[in-house]
Amino acid sequence: MKKIAISLLTLLLIILLSACQKNENDQSKITNFEEPSPQSKEILARCLTDKGFVMYGSITCSACRAQRKLFGKAFEYITDIECNPNAPGNQIELCLKKKIRKTPTWILEKDEKEIKRMESYQLLEDLESFAECDIKT
Repeated sequence: MKKIAISLLTLLLIILLSACQKNENDQSKITNFEEPSPQSKEILARCLTDKGFVMYGSITCSACRAQRKLFGKAFEYITDIECNPNAPGNQIELCLKKKIRKTPTWILEKDEKEIKRMESYQLLEDLESFAECDIKT
């Protein structure tokens, strides 16, 4: 029990101190980015989920809020795991097991083995490329 409590506190500190990260180039990426249509966002969200991608985030993370906002209504199709130990419905044990150090973190798994991971805020075009999804409509 003590080991779990220490692990939870450690994860909380990691999330609060360093987890909510944006890439250094985020601002330049955002200014050079054309907004995809809502249909394209939904296609990407469904593709990510169909392929097994999961976003690990935190309700207190501004980068996570920005990531959700970027998808708009289409975010409802994303599998989203809450890693903040103080948030309702959190899955802190899973976040610890997956070694989530920054939020948001996107992970692809097959047969419970991690295939690839992306940490921090991501543009839709980067997620499209990362997941090998085609959102052209």
